[in-house]
Amino acid sequence: MLNASWLAQVVGPLLLAAIVCGQDVKAIAEPMTLTFEDLAQDGATSGYVSNSGLYHGLIFGNISWVDAKWFEQQVGPTGYTAGIVSPSIVAYAQDLSTYPFPLYRSSITTMDLNTRFDFTSAYITAAYNDGMAVDVIGAVTDFIGDDKITELYRTTVYPSATEPTQYIFGFLGVNEVYFRAYGGTSHGYRNGRTGLQFALDNVVISWSAVPEIDPATGSSAISFVAGVLAIIEPRRRRAALSASA
Repeated sequence: MLNASWLAQVVGPLLLAAIVCGQDVKAIAEPMTLTFEDLAQDGATSGYVSNSGLYHGLIFGNISWVDAKWFEQQVGPTGYTAGIVSPSIVAYAQDLSTYPFPLYRSSITTMDLNTRFDFTSAYITAAYNDGMAVDVIGAVTDFIGDDKITELYRTTVYPSATEPTQYIFGFLGVNEVYFRAYGGTSHGYRNGRTGLQFALDNVVISWSAVPEIDPATGSSAISFVAGVLAIIEPRRRRAALSASA
């Protein structure tokens, strides 16, 4: 069931955007760097990146954020602090190793089938494990049932647990980038804790396709919002796993 407060936060801005823009969805082609610093508001120190719908036009599934400097004060050094590129906030992929893959996956997706983006680069840092591998997959996903994934790109990286590493991916024209982490041994953080979480910072993407809703076809601002919600809500529920940093 849709949460009323969540609907109020998401539907209002979407409906207004559809009406004001003449029901055209416009996007900026220039690359944009996602630093996640704008998520820390009203004293918040952690949360879900896509807690209230889209983040800069994208859905971050099973990806949270944390003020890494604040977190270090609570638990001591981790790869989150080591992974800071922008001032203090990092996103991080959750450890989903106990859940079936790919049904449960950390991902960055668009809101519909027709929108594509280019996944240019990202800084990645292992939170706890040395020698951990992360498969980064660029795909076109059929959101209806999430049962059809066409893989276009795959790169395996081995992030450090002591410093951020910028990886250049160059994935063009995808509507989903998802991650799978595995392997490695404890670096020694938090009394030898192990975990497959990894930090993301300064993620660079750009839009490569823009859908338009033509009033001549009978589409309306209401149908536009309904279509977006049909995609976001199942992914929001799936991302509502208990986040553990």
